[in-house]
Amino acid sequence: MNLGEFSRKLKKLNKRLRIFAKDTGKPAGINLFFDDEWVSVCSIDKNEIPMLPIRDKDGRYIKGGWRRALKILIDRRLIDRKETEKVFQTRLDAPNPAFNYNTDPIMKELYEIRRRRISRGGEVAQGKVAFKRDDILEMASVVRAARR
Repeated sequence: MNLGEFSRKLKKLNKRLRIFAKDTGKPAGINLFFDDEWVSVCSIDKNEIPMLPIRDKDGRYIKGGWRRALKILIDRRLIDRKETEKVFQTRLDAPNPAFNYNTDPIMKELYEIRRRRISRGGEVAQGKVAFKRDDILEMASVVRAARR
């Protein structure tokens, strides 16, 4: 979706929301006109806005998606969830299809730790596993190693 289309749909939800895009290297910003002044709400890409955030291999944001911006606006109670889903023709509570748990190295490692805990007689109640202290320390080391 391009910035103009996103802006038009956003104005249908709240007429006080505006998007400012200067020609500097910074992203455009969604701003709210409130009590005779502009308040910055969140940033958004100037050109083509992806539906979902784009991340680098380390999981850091490269571009925030329009669904992310809508969720921020909904959390701040600047737009209504049902009206937003109607205008943007999407369900915002649907799971993120871009994240694949089977290919993420951290999730693979965490599932392996969970599998080992279950095979060693870990307590399973209602589909939840009771982890021991060693399991949690191992999970922390996996996450720390992945962030390096």
